[in-house]
Amino acid sequence: MRTKMTLGRLEEDLGYVFVDKKWLITSLTHSSYSYNHPESNDFERLEFLGDAVLKLVVSHELFVLYPNMNEGDMSKLRAYLISDKHLTKIARKINLQDYLLIGSSEHAIKDSILSASFEAILGAVYMDGDLNDCYKIINKLMIIKAEEYEEDAKTVLQELTQSLFGVLPEYKVIGVRGPSHFPIFEIQLSINNKFFFTATGNSKKQAQSEAAKQALKELRSIRRDN
Repeated sequence: MRTKMTLGRLEEDLGYVFVDKKWLITSLTHSSYSYNHPESNDFERLEFLGDAVLKLVVSHELFVLYPNMNEGDMSKLRAYLISDKHLTKIARKINLQDYLLIGSSEHAIKDSILSASFEAILGAVYMDGDLNDCYKIINKLMIIKAEEYEEDAKTVLQELTQSLFGVLPEYKVIGVRGPSHFPIFEIQLSINNKFFFTATGNSKKQAQSEAAKQALKELRSIRRDN
C-alpha cells in the first residue's frame, strides 16, 4: 500500500484531501491487483460513477461557457475532453502511474488503466465529498476550451502527415466574408500538393481545425485501406 505521505502528494495535486482514505485507495486499485488480494476492492465501480460525474461536469461547463455552440459541436468537444487519450494526459500530469496498485499479470500500465483510474478518482471524490469538489478538480486539471480541441486536431494531423509523407500540412486563407465584427474565414489545407481540403470558421484557428478534421478522416481511411 502507498504511504500516507505519498497519497498526500497526490491529494495535493488533485486539490482535495480525502476524509476516508479508503475511497482514494480503491480508486487506485486495478482489478489485476485485487484478484490476488481479495481484501482489496478494485476501482471498476468507482470508474462507472466517475464517468457519469465527468460527463455531467463537462457538459455543464460547455453549456455555460459556449451559449451559442450547437448540440453537435458540444458533443464533439465533450467527446474529445473525456476521451481516453485526453484523460491519460491528465493522469500523467499528476503522475498517477506512480500511485496505482497493479497485479503482476500487468507488465505495463496501459493508457486505458490510467484514464479509468482518473475517472475512478472522480467517483471516489463524489462519494467522499460532493459534486462541487469534483467540479473543482476537473476545472483545476482540465482545460475546458474549444481551442484545446482545435489545436489537438492540428497536432494529430501534423504527426500523421510527417509519418505518411514526411511533410507538414499547409494552411492558407482563401477568403473572408461577412461583417468585420463577425467574419467568416475560408481556409484551404494542402498536404504534399496532393490532398486539398477547405473549411470555414469564425476564426482562422477554427477554420484550420475544421479542415484538419476533414483531412484526418480521409487520411485515416486511406491508411486503413492500405
